[in-house]
Amino acid sequence: MTEPEESGEENPDDERAEPILAPPTANPARVRVPPEGLHSHTGEPEPSGPPPAEEA
Repeated sequence: MTEPEESGEENPDDERAEPILAPPTANPARVRVPPEGLHSHTGEPEPSGPPPAEEA
């Protein structure tokens, strides 16, 4: 198998040369960052799901 010849010219049909245009994943007007900024959560994780039911 032969290697394709590379030329110094860019191929206008090459889709990889085009940047990917995509909308943002969040609405910037609705995103709120606390005044202290973004921090990783440390400590014990809170349990998920409904609270344990009381025995009657």
